[in-house]
Amino acid sequence: TALRLNYPEAKTLAVFIPYQQNMLAFPVATTEYDKLLQQMATAKSEEDKKTIVTNFLTVVFNKATYMDRNGNPISSFKDFYNKNFTGG
Repeated sequence: TALRLNYPEAKTLAVFIPYQQNMLAFPVATTEYDKLLQQMATAKSEEDKKTIVTNFLTVVFNKATYMDRNGNPISSFKDFYNKNFTGG
């Protein structure tokens, strides 16, 4: 929400998390974020809200990238996670 409020003209919002010498990038289009807010405002139950958030995070994680400090992609977040946390 802070990113959306402070950058109202942005087309994409992203959160970057440092990992060792590289970064994990979690981008989302502002239209997708706005859709999340609209759906949450009209959700009728906590279960609906959980589903809405899960669907939103699925979009975010599918777009996430593991990249070097220069912004060059190293792998998808899924591949990064599988390699580093599941032994894959």
